[in-house]
Amino acid sequence: MYKYRKSDGVEVGPVTGEELLELEKRGVITPSTLIIDGDSKIAYQVLKPLFANSIEQELKKTVTEPPFEKKLDNTNRGRETKWEDAPPRPWRRFFARAFDTWLSLAIFWYFVALSGLAPILFNVLGTISGPSQLLVAFALGTVPTMVLNSILIANTGTTFGKAIFGLRIRSANRGKISISQAMQRELLVLYFGLGLNVPVLNLIASAIRYQQLKKTGVTHWDTELETICLYNNRKYIPYSAIALVITFLIVKALVDLILKLAFPDLKAFL
Repeated sequence: MYKYRKSDGVEVGPVTGEELLELEKRGVITPSTLIIDGDSKIAYQVLKPLFANSIEQELKKTVTEPPFEKKLDNTNRGRETKWEDAPPRPWRRFFARAFDTWLSLAIFWYFVALSGLAPILFNVLGTISGPSQLLVAFALGTVPTMVLNSILIANTGTTFGKAIFGLRIRSANRGKISISQAMQRELLVLYFGLGLNVPVLNLIASAIRYQQLKKTGVTHWDTELETICLYNNRKYIPYSAIALVITFLIVKALVDLILKLAFPDLKAFL
C-alpha cells in the first residue's frame, strides 16, 4: 500500500498501485507526484511501469490472447514506448544542458562581435581581470540562453542539445508547455540546478540535483511546475560523441573570438 503527496503537501492514502493508475487517469496525480512507500519517496512516473506490469500479469492469468493479437499488441507497444518518462537519465540531461549553454553563448557573442556593442562590451571585460572576466562573460550570455531555450521548448518541446540526446519537455498530460512555464523552468534550473552558474556553487548544486534525480526520478523544477522529461529509448551514444566534439569546437571558437577581439596582441589558445 502507498500514499501520495498532493501539491499542497498533504499526504493521502493508503492506496494500491491499481488505484494510483486510476487516479492518474482522472488527473488527480501526475507523473511528478511523489509516491510514499514506507520511508521512500519516489516519483509516480518511476513506479507506474511496476503497477502496470503487475496488473498485466494478473490479466494474463485469466485471459489467453490469440497469437495474432499478441503479436500486434507487441508491435504497438514498441511504438508507444519510443518516449519514456522513466528511468531517469541524468547524464543525458547534463550534456544536453551543457551543449545548449555553450551554443547559446557562442551565438550571442558572435552577434555581439558583429554589432556596434562589441567595443563597449569588450572594453568592460578588459577592465576586469582573472576569473571574474569569464564569470561576467557567462552572465552576459545567461539571459539569451534562457530565452532561446524557452522559445524552443514551448514550440517544439526540445532544444538543440535535448534533440541530440533524445530528450523532450512536456506537461503532465504530455502536451506542450507554455512559454511562461518554459521560462519559469529555466529560472528554476538556473537557481536550483546550476547554482546561478557561480563557480564551485554550481558543482555543488549539480551534485545535489543529480542525487535527487537518481533517488526520486524527478527534479525539483519538474515537480514544482508539474512537467516531465521524456527520454527516447534508443541508444544515443554515437550522437553523444558527435555532440561532445561539436561542443568542444564551439567552445574553442568562442574563446578564440573573445581573445582576438578583446586582446589583439594575445595569441588565441590552441
